[in-house]
Amino acid sequence: MNLLDAGEGNPNREVCTVLWEDETLRIEKIVSYGHKTPPENVYCQSEAEWVSVLQGSGKLYFPDTDTEAVLGPGDHIMIPPKMRHLVTYTSKPCIWLCVFEKHRGTADE
Repeated sequence: MNLLDAGEGNPNREVCTVLWEDETLRIEKIVSYGHKTPPENVYCQSEAEWVSVLQGSGKLYFPDTDTEAVLGPGDHIMIPPKMRHLVTYTSKPCIWLCVFEKHRGTADE
């Protein structure tokens, strides 16, 4: 698999491929074609997420801080656990590389 291969593209859904997963990390390649997060589906995951754009461009919006991150090829950002965010724009295509650090619970949870 080539990380820069956007494939055929599907305007109706993003294509997410898990490249690696173990008990602590998950690495995903996501190919978007103009997709946006619907406002009612804000992402708020328990995992820390490092995001990089390999090809194209995308915008992330963080409603709690009213800030936006504009990412192009080679740009990256770390999203802490529980940080609410939305994808507000993606080019056609936009190839994301995402690394998730899985939540490690404590004995008190």
